[in-house]
Amino acid sequence: MVITLKREGSDVLVPTKKGITVHKVSDTMKREEMERFEEGFPDGVYAIPREEGQPKVALRALFNYCEKHGKHPNDLSDEERKQFLRWD
Repeated sequence: MVITLKREGSDVLVPTKKGITVHKVSDTMKREEMERFEEGFPDGVYAIPREEGQPKVALRALFNYCEKHGKHPNDLSDEERKQFLRWD
């Protein structure tokens, strides 16, 4: 288990047999780690493939709708959500 404390820069607390070790993490280190992670997703997609027979979700349209209506996706009714399902 790793616990990250949020503040300028960050400390990462790593449990050990004798207690907790604190590792300092610079913004540069975090940026480099993020860049290495994102290299694995060249098209910018961070999604789990859907199972056969499951709909696609029109995410851009969903988020545009939420922004226009001042709602969070979790606050949409089932009827509102259905308009963003694509069964192709």
